[in-house]
Amino acid sequence: MAKKLTATEVSIAQFDERLEAIEECRQRIEAEIDFVDIKPYSHNIIGLSLSALASKTDNATANALIDEFDLEELGWSKVR
Repeated sequence: MAKKLTATEVSIAQFDERLEAIEECRQRIEAEIDFVDIKPYSHNIIGLSLSALASKTDNATANALIDEFDLEELGWSKVR
């Protein structure tokens, strides 16, 4: 029989998943940001990455990355 996780273990696992999602999105943005308006899909990749991050975490987290990378200057809007 599988071990039942405690509330603390579940909370830590959820926190780890959030951190992983944030780092994955950050890496995608870093890989694509220099190619916005140069390569055809960079804008879409960043937008989809932010959308996925907002779904996995919350809008505030996606907005924080928009601020971190100054994406509003490149045409992104914060999620409300």
